[in-house]
Amino acid sequence: MVLVAFDPNKNSDGTAVSGGKNVILPYGDYTINNRTRGRNEWIKQVKISSTLLKSVAGWAGSNRAALTIPAKTTGSALNTVITDSYNRPFQNYAGNTLNLSGLDTSNMTSMDSMFSGCSNLTSITLSNFNTKQVTNMSHMFEGCRSLTSINLDSLSAPLVTTMDSMFKGCSNLKSINLNSFGTSNVKSMSAMFSGCSSLTSIKLDNLNTPNLENVSFMFENCSSLTSINLDNFNTPKLETMSYMFEDCDKLFSISLKNFNTSRVESVDHMFYHCDSLTEIIGSDKWTFPNLKNMDYMFCWCSSLEKINISNWQIGSNLDSMRNTFYACNKLQELALSSWKVDNIRFMSSTFNKCSSLKEIDLSKWDLANLSIMSWAFTDCSNLESIKFGSGTPQLSTISNAFEGCTKLHLLDLSTFDLSQANVSNLFTVNVATPFLVKISENSECLKNYNYLNDNRIPPIVVKSGENGHFGTLATPQYAFESCYTYQSLDSIDLTENNPEIQNHLKELEQDLQANTSNYKFTGWKFEEGEGVTEIEKRMNGSFTAQWKDDVLTDHSTYPKEITFGNHDITYDDVSYKGEENGQDATAKIDLTDTRGTSGNGFSLKVSRTKWQGKKTGAELVGTLSFEEKNLVNSNNFPIHGGDKTIELKKENEEIEVLSADKNQSGGQTTMTLDNFQLMVPGTSKKVQDQFDCTVTWTLSDTP
Repeated sequence: MVLVAFDPNKNSDGTAVSGGKNVILPYGDYTINNRTRGRNEWIKQVKISSTLLKSVAGWAGSNRAALTIPAKTTGSALNTVITDSYNRPFQNYAGNTLNLSGLDTSNMTSMDSMFSGCSNLTSITLSNFNTKQVTNMSHMFEGCRSLTSINLDSLSAPLVTTMDSMFKGCSNLKSINLNSFGTSNVKSMSAMFSGCSSLTSIKLDNLNTPNLENVSFMFENCSSLTSINLDNFNTPKLETMSYMFEDCDKLFSISLKNFNTSRVESVDHMFYHCDSLTEIIGSDKWTFPNLKNMDYMFCWCSSLEKINISNWQIGSNLDSMRNTFYACNKLQELALSSWKVDNIRFMSSTFNKCSSLKEIDLSKWDLANLSIMSWAFTDCSNLESIKFGSGTPQLSTISNAFEGCTKLHLLDLSTFDLSQANVSNLFTVNVATPFLVKISENSECLKNYNYLNDNRIPPIVVKSGENGHFGTLATPQYAFESCYTYQSLDSIDLTENNPEIQNHLKELEQDLQANTSNYKFTGWKFEEGEGVTEIEKRMNGSFTAQWKDDVLTDHSTYPKEITFGNHDITYDDVSYKGEENGQDATAKIDLTDTRGTSGNGFSLKVSRTKWQGKKTGAELVGTLSFEEKNLVNSNNFPIHGGDKTIELKKENEEIEVLSADKNQSGGQTTMTLDNFQLMVPGTSKKVQDQFDCTVTWTLSDTP
């Protein structure tokens, strides 16, 4: 045992320590040699200053001795008493074990850094610690990286106001229970558990925190923690939550149901790099009328699919949202339209890499003070719509803001002043993508922007068609002259009815040339392109020039061989029905006139040769007839013919089937011919034979 000598009259430090393997600070009635008086003295109560205690602890640690202050078991003397409060008596103690069950700490008001830096400490006993007068526990166990557990059941801290970094860097601490702590006066818990990277269980269920103001870094780098429940926290005075859960990369659930955030000014980095976080219970009740800083709040929350923030009341103090939702790549929606944002200045990378978002609505935000917006929406690869609010922001930089937004085809920047802004790589994508941005008429920056350099092309390709080409213009051409417009994009018409498209198509038409002289341009045909939404299909669509051959074309189908059957010779008048391939014989007239705009007229006539016997050469007198039906012209021109019966009585006599006057034949003309019959009079001379004739259809390209 090592004894410590004192001057009982002055109650001051005497000889510090002497050799030994274990250091035990005594209590009770001990005879201690007082060398100044040359006699032994009885000391009823051993008192020691924290300065001397620090010397004893330092010696014990450096000599690998265990330091014990045992609790008394007999006698009337008090435990060893610390007479002052602020010299961090066990700071950087190098030993493994501390038993302080007999240490009387009732006079201590500060335990700041009391055990900080005890990096070898594996066991500590604080069973009789009295902390009723303590107001400061900052850094108390900071750096005790070998501790795996600690029993704090006997500790009560009714007057403590700060617990900053209390367990910071206790990297092997696996569990902790603070339910016995009285924390009603605590103002700051900043970095309280920071770096407790092995902590898997933490009990804070009974903590009362009505005066808590600061929880910044509280659980920073608690990288083994999977869930945490702080529902009992009452925080009406809370002002900062910055970095609170930073790098808690296994934390998937956080419950903060009763958190009062009405005075909070900063939440920057609050959930930074919480890679596994899937739910934040209670966030729907938060309100932030005094919030100033949201930088990196949800940055790298890559498992978060939903955040209920629609009811957040954001006050007019919000100034910065740098990287707020950066790399929240599973986040599918953000209800931001109800936020009152009046003074935002910094939005760099706010939504960067939010690759599942389809819409961002900032329509109720006042962006008049916005200054920096670089990379704000970069790599939002599924984003289809961004709605900006009021105000005319005079930006200093907006570079790369929409880079990688491959599905963003329409964008309204008409209220933005970019005259002094860095706009490099503003719309860059990897493949050519149709794009249209609404700008103000004095936005020279976006008028002269090199959209093609960003792989952005105007909407809707214009093609010359297979029978024509553009004369002087390079290809491809587009329905819009450039990627900018002054038109409203809310319900933009992307058809040929849009005046801007209409006028540009007329200009392109002037440069169209037919590949051969007989082809004439007739108009434009629109075809949708690839895409999921209608806008996307239209933007990827095309207008193709239509050409017509300047000729009269006959697509009619005439009977090739009509038979009238085998019959007995009779001297009565008889009509025989014509068949082809076992069916009633029919024909269809189909004429297309593409000459000029209305056609040049035509006439269709029919004739036959005589009926002649195949063996005998005898002639048979007979009349071939058929009926005309269903005459139609696609342009409703008055075609002559239809609804009549044609009779071919004489050899080589031409009979008109139908005709059209000049400028009255354009388009397609169709008519059906049926009821083909052969009428043989009884008076005609007949012999036994097979009789044939040839029918000739003659189309003339003039009336």
